[in-house]
Amino acid sequence: MYTYLDSVVDESPAPAAPYRTPVSAEPLKVYQKRPFLIGLGSVALAAVVTLSVLYTGALGDNGRLSDQNNGLVAQSTVLAQQKHATEQELASTQTQLTSTKDDLQTANDDLASTRSELKSAQAKLSSASSQIGDCQHAVTGLLTAGQTLAEAGKLTAEAMSYLIDGDYDTATPLIEEGTAKVRSATASIKSLKAEIGSCATSSSAA
Repeated sequence: MYTYLDSVVDESPAPAAPYRTPVSAEPLKVYQKRPFLIGLGSVALAAVVTLSVLYTGALGDNGRLSDQNNGLVAQSTVLAQQKHATEQELASTQTQLTSTKDDLQTANDDLASTRSELKSAQAKLSSASSQIGDCQHAVTGLLTAGQTLAEAGKLTAEAMSYLIDGDYDTATPLIEEGTAKVRSATASIKSLKAEIGSCATSSSAA
């Protein structure tokens, strides 16, 4: 240290400047490209989110379609079962209807045959009109048989009208009742035949 003209000059070396690492050009380039990379990443993220939403929606739609398909299959099965049951019921109904029609035809045939026998018995009875008192029981029996046959005829006619409408449940008991009346009248007429013959013989002898 020296003194000149009362001035002090400090010639000690100045403190060294702090060391700084040289700035490379490469990080600067990356920094300049950062907005582009951020934008690209945002687009990629948005695409992933969109695809995820679409995939989730597709899964939901697929589940709903699967449920709907299962529902349609179940409905189809139920309809097939109902159709089968209906076909069986229809076949059973047609069988019953055919059987009922056959019963009605038999009842009508029996009715016609019994009426024929009644007319024959009435003809024999009319020939013994002079001895009507002796034939009174036969006359009463034939009148009763005639009334029974008339009732049977009404029942079978009524049954036929129900059969035309397809109501065999109502027609069947009517046919059964009519058939029973025809059989009752037939039995009465057969039992009276001998009595009518005896009455006619007595009339001829008189």
